[in-house]
Amino acid sequence: MRSARDMVQQIYRYHSIIWVLALRQVQDRYAGTLGGALWAILHPLLLLLLFWVVFEKGLKIQGTDSAPFVLVLFCGLIPWMTFNETLTGSVGSITGHTYMVKKIAFPTEVLPVTYLVAALITHAVLLLILWGMLAWYGLTPGFKAIAFLYYLGAMCVFMAGLSWLLAALNVFHRDIGQALAVVLNMWFWATPIVWQTSMLPASFRPYLKLNPLNYVVEGYRAAFLGAGPMNVDIGATVYFWLITAAAFLLGSAVFLRLKPNFAEVL
Repeated sequence: MRSARDMVQQIYRYHSIIWVLALRQVQDRYAGTLGGALWAILHPLLLLLLFWVVFEKGLKIQGTDSAPFVLVLFCGLIPWMTFNETLTGSVGSITGHTYMVKKIAFPTEVLPVTYLVAALITHAVLLLILWGMLAWYGLTPGFKAIAFLYYLGAMCVFMAGLSWLLAALNVFHRDIGQALAVVLNMWFWATPIVWQTSMLPASFRPYLKLNPLNYVVEGYRAAFLGAGPMNVDIGATVYFWLITAAAFLLGSAVFLRLKPNFAEVL
């Protein structure tokens, strides 16, 4: 518990540095490209278009009674793209900043968090696109849409723990970064993003709740597209927070345990 508390205190202490580094990452990502920051909009839209053509037009997957498939799909893609961007960036956050780790006294625990914050900047752009699409289809989520902040915050805690864990282990075992791409690809298809829970046989649906991202994706859809009041699944909520707390505590403990050896290994 103390290690987790120490990590949270470091994030608060160096929040200005985290913000500056996150902005620099976003700028560097699009530096030298003709489209510049426009790619932050084009990339998700092109991905959305691809999945929409394949799954709705090709495989004839339909939306819900309250929303077309393209909106159901995008509400699932938004949290996933943030999750994917955070982990793929943070896994190499220590090995990619050797000069900070070896040359100066720098709080390395903030490096994985900068990728999380950078992903949240992209997340904000995606939400603006979603609001525009909702207006295009004549849908108004209403006040309950604010519930997405809870699911976003919950996912951030989960991502922070995983980011610290992966970043620390990747210093000593570089296969972690290579294996992550495979794991994330499998994780994507195991999450109801391009497909819906209702498509599964009833006997398989309880197992889907073992996937923590299912909780977040369904929460986003309920907040933006669900008809009527939000329904809280207490069992799924308790399970998600148990997994998230375990990831956060383990990630912070492993990172602080291995941190003194980073400079030596790098």
